[in-house]
Amino acid sequence: MALLSAGQGLAQTRTITVVEGDTLEQLALRHGVDLDTLIAINGISDPTLLQVGQVLNMPAAAPVAS
Repeated sequence: MALLSAGQGLAQTRTITVVEGDTLEQLALRHGVDLDTLIAINGISDPTLLQVGQVLNMPAAAPVAS
C-alpha cells in the first residue's frame, strides 16, 4: 500500500462542461473550490462570459479540516 506524501496530489484536476444556468460562483461552491482559483486556472478574463458547452478545468477540492 502506497502512502501519499504531504502535498502530493494537490495539483489534480478534472474537467467539467458548463450547462445552462451555471455560473462560476455556483460551480466553485458545488465543487468545493475557491472562485479565484477556478478563474485563474482556466485563464478567464471575464467571468460573465461563461458559455454553455465550455469545458473548464476543475481543481481537486480542498480537504475538509477535521
